[in-house]
Formats: sequence, structure tokens, C-alpha cells
Amino acid sequence: MKRRLIILVLVLGSMLLAGCGPAVRERATELALEWVAANAAIIGSIEVTGSSTDDDVDAAMGAREVIENMLEAEKLMEEGRKENDLGKMEQAIEKRPGDYTYRSTYSAALLKAGRTKESSDQLKAGFEAAEKYGGRHLQLNAIAAIQELDAMRLDFAGGGVTKDQCMHYYGQLSYLWSVRAYETKQQADLIKSDSYHDLSQSCK
Repeated sequence: MKRRLIILVLVLGSMLLAGCGPAVRERATELALEWVAANAAIIGSIEVTGSSTDDDVDAAMGAREVIENMLEAEKLMEEGRKENDLGKMEQAIEKRPGDYTYRSTYSAALLKAGRTKESSDQLKAGFEAAEKYGGRHLQLNAIAAIQELDAMRLDFAGGGVTKDQCMHYYGQLSYLWSVRAYETKQQADLIKSDSYHDLSQSCK
């Protein structure tokens, strides 16, 4: 197991040390390249058989693919945020379906676009994903989703949205603050949930 961990560090080191100094990145890259060169024949067999028949090589290459997939998903979601590109957000979620923060972002963007049913579906899916990691993650997801919706406050408070959008916007905030209230036991959080529920009922 120790040897396998060392291999993973060598192969992935250059990818994960982007914030370190040039000398550290250079040495990590050299070590990774040395390992790849030493195992070139075995690595090449993966393209043919799907496995190198070497557990250590398979583990390292598999971890590398996971890291690359994660970085690509992060890039897509960041671009989706900046460009308000729903397609890129969806691609990011396809690459990392278990990342509930992605779904909070996508849900808010869908709501802003008027796709309320899909927005609610993504919010629900986000909580289902968070629940798999434990109760604490339900709270983290609620906080993330609240922040996403708060960032859109002026868009909804200033009008220019449909009644359906208005009801979903305040309805989601009411639900999210009720999740928070369950954790914090704070009366103030419960009051916020109730006030957002009232606002959802006053949408025109």
C-alpha cells in the first residue's frame, strides 16, 4: 500500500503543485516522468486491454483520470458561471454528478432562465447527493444554495419575472432556511423561512 501511495504522488504531483515554486514543480514533474518512462510498456497496454495487469500502474493511471476529470469539470462550471452558459454547467454536472454545489449553481441559473421545474429538480438532486456524504453536508448544501439565490435578489425584487419564477424563488428560500433552522435551532432562521413562504404566496 505504501508503494502505491508513493506512485500516486509521483504521477499526480505535477498536476497538483501548480501553486508551488518552479523548482518544486520541476522536480515533481521529473519524478512523474521518470515513473512513466519506467512503466511505459505497461501503461501502453492499457490502451489495448483496458488494464496494465499491474495493480500499482492501474491505480496511478486511474487516479490521474479522476483528477483530470475533476479539473475539467471545475473549468466547465467556472466558465458556465461567468458566461451564464447552462450547457457548460450541465456538462460539469455530468462529469461530477456527486458535487452538490454544482447543482445549487445550476438550479439557480435554471430558475433565472425561467425553467422552474428543472430548477426544483436540480435542487432536490443536490440534497440527495449531499445526503450521501452525511448530515453536515445537507447544511453545507443549504448554505451554498442560499448564497446562489441571494446573489439573484435584485433580479427578483425588481420585478420582470413571472409569477411562477417568483413563487419558486421565494419557495426555495423558504425551504432552504427551514433546513438551516433544523440544524441551528435558531428562531431567527425559522422566522426567515416563514417570511419567504409568505412572500411566495404574494407573488403576482
